[in-house]
Parts: sequence; C-alpha cells; structure tokens
Amino acid sequence: MLDILRKKKEHWVSALIVLAVAIVMAFFGVSKFSKEDANPNQPVAWVNGDVISQRDFYGELEFTLNQYRMILGDKFDERLFGAQLPQQTLERMIQFKLLCQQAEKMGFFISDRELADQIRSNPYFQKDGKFDAATYSRLPNRGVMERRQRDQMAAGRLQTYMTSRIKSLPADTESAQLLKKTQIELQFAAINFDQLAPKQTPTSEAVKAILQNENLLKTQYETRKVEFTDPGKYQFKQIRVGLPFEATPEARKKAEDKIQTIKKSLTPENFETVAKTQSDDEFAKKGGDRGWVPELSIDKSVLANLSKLQPNEISGVIEAPGGFYLVQLKSQAPAKVRPLETVKNQLAEQIAREKLKNEFIDTTRKKWEDMLAQGKPLDADLQKYGIQLKKTGKFSLDKETLPEIGNVESMIDAVYDLTPSAPVAKRLYFYQDKYYYLKLVSVTAVPPSKEKPQNNDSGKTEAVTFQRDLFQNWLATIEKKASIKVTNSFEKKNKG
Repeated sequence: MLDILRKKKEHWVSALIVLAVAIVMAFFGVSKFSKEDANPNQPVAWVNGDVISQRDFYGELEFTLNQYRMILGDKFDERLFGAQLPQQTLERMIQFKLLCQQAEKMGFFISDRELADQIRSNPYFQKDGKFDAATYSRLPNRGVMERRQRDQMAAGRLQTYMTSRIKSLPADTESAQLLKKTQIELQFAAINFDQLAPKQTPTSEAVKAILQNENLLKTQYETRKVEFTDPGKYQFKQIRVGLPFEATPEARKKAEDKIQTIKKSLTPENFETVAKTQSDDEFAKKGGDRGWVPELSIDKSVLANLSKLQPNEISGVIEAPGGFYLVQLKSQAPAKVRPLETVKNQLAEQIAREKLKNEFIDTTRKKWEDMLAQGKPLDADLQKYGIQLKKTGKFSLDKETLPEIGNVESMIDAVYDLTPSAPVAKRLYFYQDKYYYLKLVSVTAVPPSKEKPQNNDSGKTEAVTFQRDLFQNWLATIEKKASIKVTNSFEKKNKG
C-alpha cells in the first residue's frame, strides 16, 4: 500500500563524486606512474591540512586507467588521456577529501561493527560464499584499507543525506500531498547484540587451545597492548591561583599578577611553605602535594610542563582550566608494558570469552535475518530476551523522519515497501550502534485520485538532475572556502 506513495529519488550513484575506489587499491604501494626515487608519503596536495600522498594519488591514477582498459579493450591508448587525466584525478581526490571532512564534521560516524559487516560482505574476502578470515588476515596494509572503506561509507552517507533534503520540484507536489494525508504507525525494537550476548565462562579446554596458538596470542597482544600497559604517573606539588569561569579582564590581570609575584620568590626549598599560604586549592594544606597522579588524569598543559622538568625543578607559569599554576616535580614513573608471558593466561581467557560472544551474536543475528527474509516477525524472540518493543505513534512520511528513531534513509526506504499483508521489514537496519527491527502496525491511505495518472518519468529525470546540480554547487562552495594547496612538483610535471 505504501508502495503507491513512493516518491523515491533515483540515486545518481554513477554521477556522484565519491570515489568508488576498489578495495585492492589499498594493498599496493606507489604505482608505475611515480618516479622510482620518489617518497611515496610525499604530499601531492593538502586539503585543510590533510595530506594526499603520492602513494594514494598514483594508486588512484593507475586504478582509473585500468578501468578505461576494461571498458575500451583493444581500443585503449594511454596517450589519448594526455595530461588532463592526472589533473582530473587529483580534483576528484580533493573533492572526496572534502566530503570526508564534512562527514566527520556533521557526525556521520561509521561504527566498527558496521565497517566489519561491510568487509565481510565483500566478495574479495569470501570463500564458498562465506567470509574467510585467513584471506583477510594475509592482506598487507589492512589498516589503510579499513580507513579508506570507512571514509567511503561516511562520505556516501553524507551524500545520501544531502540529496534527500533536496525536493522542491513541482513534480513532487502531488505525492507530497498524499504523504501528508497518509498516516502510518510502526512497531520497532532497538537491538544491541553486544549487550544481548550472555556472559559465558569459556571452558578450560578452549582457553588451553588458545594458549597453544602462539601466533594468535602474539597478534592479539600487539593489538591490545594498551590494555596491558600501566600508564605513566607523576609525583608533584602545585600552587594554583584560581581564575573564575569567564573572568573579567580585571580579575584575569589580578590573578596573573599574583602568580607572577609568587613565582619571583619561589624556590625548591620553600615551595611547600608558599603553597600552604598562597595556593587556592584543596592541596594547599598539604603544601601543594598531589602525590602520585596517573598521567591520563593530569591536564595536558600541566603534563606538557611536568614532562620537561627534572626532580625538584619548578615550572614556569602554566595556564590551565581553573587558573594559573606552578608545579614542582618530585618523581616520575614511566608507562610500563607488561610482558606477554605475564598476561598470556588473562589474554587467552579474554579471547575465548570474545569468541563465545561473537559466536552467539553471529548465530542469533543470522537466525533473525533468515526469519525476516521469510517475512516472519521477531516479536516472540525479542520478548524472550527482554528487548522492548515500542510504537512510533501515527505519523506521515512527508517529513522523512521516523519518530523515536530519526532520519535514516535505509529504514525510510524499507517503510515504503511494507504492507498490511507483509508488515515485517525484510532485514535488520543498523543505526548508531544498534540494529533496528521494523514492523507495520497500521496505515490509513488516501483514496486514489480519479484523474488519469501522468507519466512522471520526465519528472524523475528532472529531479535527479536538480539534485545533482544543487549538490555539486554545495560542494563547490565548500571547495572555495577550503584551504587547498597543490605541490609545485605536481603542477610542473603536469604543465610539462
């Protein structure tokens, strides 16, 4: 029923500016187009301070030429592309970098779970239709590939969001009116599989098997080394002259004068005495003694000064939240990484626990996805796990937002396909670290118009062109305001 209201924008994926960079591009170094003695990390351009390196640029250039080879076959001639192709390639990469920056600025975050799902679904990493962890683990530069994939997903999400906001053509008016008059109600559930997974204790046999896998232990230890690192800490004393939030210039000047006066008379020997009478904080009665403080708990400005001091040495005046400070270093204990041998049992148990947890998540999610694909509801299973089923209340789709959930393009698309006879969405939808289950409760539609329906194909084409032009204009405005610098070496090479 909702299908008759569909005013879907035909997504102009082929015309979008986001680069459809193949996964394999992340696995290779500088291509044959670069000079042999060139530094692959040397910048080709800067975009608002972010670097486009020679490695990335020449890799993208080679990828583009390979695509032309596939399309043109025997007719391909590299000379036909001349010096324009490198320039066009760099322009695309600059635009992509701007999109990624805007996506981050606007909060289009791609979770680790969502990234993992995307990677698992890539045929390149599958064997017999299933994700093959061994194939994936053999790939070099996985971090580069994952960063690139995350950027592409975030930029694509931003583009979808921006183009979905553009809808002001006369051809949309009739369907928009229908949407305003059509009321629907959904039932939904937000599922956090990580929280859903029971806390299971692995068997001694499972832990023992992991302990015998030295390669796995070493790899996981390197990945989680921060978990087995005791943070550095400092033993120091401080004197603080308080400064109120949004202090007046007069109050600020008074505080600065006081801390400078204290500094002039301060020595390593009288620091404790002066702190007791002059410091404005709760440590004054202890002579300013803070004791041992983990470096993660110390303000960055104070920490930067402490790290440069020798024992008993006094810092210069430091401005930090709360006022002006003088600190005296007593002692320092650097961060210490616990050796693998001392944590291997703990690590093996962690890995075994996570394996049980992931097995539960994968099994449960697959079961529910299979049920949804068959049109079966999840209500009973969700209630079994104590997952709350909520209702949106009646609303119209003209605002393109789901009450209690938000503006999620993929879920809004799914709602258009729901009918009273097939009320369950065909899959789970990921949004903000949760998976969403959708089910149609009711729909009250407007009777169809008696007028002869018009052919809206031309209107759709017009809408696609309109969206594309407005989006490109928006991106061009962003580009004009950006700080973009292309290296001289690139400009000279392409002029020649």
